[in-house]
Amino acid sequence: MPAEIINQGGIIRIEWTRPWYGRLFAAVFLLPALYLAYTVAADIGQNGLHEDLPGLVFFAALAIALFMPGFMLATCRYVVTVDKPDGRVTVAWQFGPLRFGKPRKLSDYHLLSVTRQMDEDTDTTPAHKNDPTVVLDVQRKHNTSEFRVNLCGKGSTRPIVLCGFPRAPDATEFAGKVGAALGLKVRDVSGQEPDDPDYSPRQKPL
Repeated sequence: MPAEIINQGGIIRIEWTRPWYGRLFAAVFLLPALYLAYTVAADIGQNGLHEDLPGLVFFAALAIALFMPGFMLATCRYVVTVDKPDGRVTVAWQFGPLRFGKPRKLSDYHLLSVTRQMDEDTDTTPAHKNDPTVVLDVQRKHNTSEFRVNLCGKGSTRPIVLCGFPRAPDATEFAGKVGAALGLKVRDVSGQEPDDPDYSPRQKPL
């Protein structure tokens, strides 16, 4: 998960963008949308708006419907802005010029944590061969994991996920850079299980 830290006069901006191969998926929506838009424009140029107006409206609406998800996939950014002078943290999703975010109080956060987020599969074993609805044993297998860097607070303060990495050393290195910029301590609990007493619920990723 590519991320960038920008420090400008006490304002730290942590920005995540999709990898280039992730943005290529946007072409599935954008190419048909552009083709439909070109077809509608060419038809209007040749025949004007009076010829087959309902059809033109339909294809124009379809082009817009395809363009919007493609535009969002191509320009999606996850941005966390820490404004130390104003004491605010803003978490926002940005799509081109459009930005949707919510500010929070910086004073509510005091720690950076590195946690491990796992995707689990569940295997069940029937207790009786003739009754598969009765489960005797449940086994969980961890398939994939992601190491996340979180900005954590006290009590019931909801953590803010800053970024995620496939490898623990990358997450630890990134957390160290963010901690140095914000003046916060870093706690690495990625090697602990969720039921470990040292694994605080406040440090679980969102």
